Amino acid sequence: MANPLRGESAFEAGDATYTLRFDANVFCELEDATGMGFTALFGALQSEPSFRLLRQVFCAGLQEHHPGTTLKQAGDIMSDAGMSEINNVLTNVFKAILP
Repeated sequence: MANPLRGESAFEAGDATYTLRFDANVFCELEDATGMGFTALFGALQSEPSFRLLRQVFCAGLQEHHPGTTLKQAGDIMSDAGMSEINNVLTNVFKAILP
């Protein structure tokens, strides 16, 4: 079961259930991978997110509960879930973890 207090949110994609997790470790990995600090990363997600950035963030969030998920697999999961669902899941996670 997803724990929103730990930055987790579950969602359905195709016939499977996935759980995203965004904690300090995930954000550190994203900063390393993107070269952007947290504020710049979050700002980019809010203002003009690219599909590459969304896929990278989504893939990073999958690693705790779905280790080894590749960027391509993360993109496939996003496509199966639909962009509306992905937006809802990411919005819920970030609302739970950000002040």
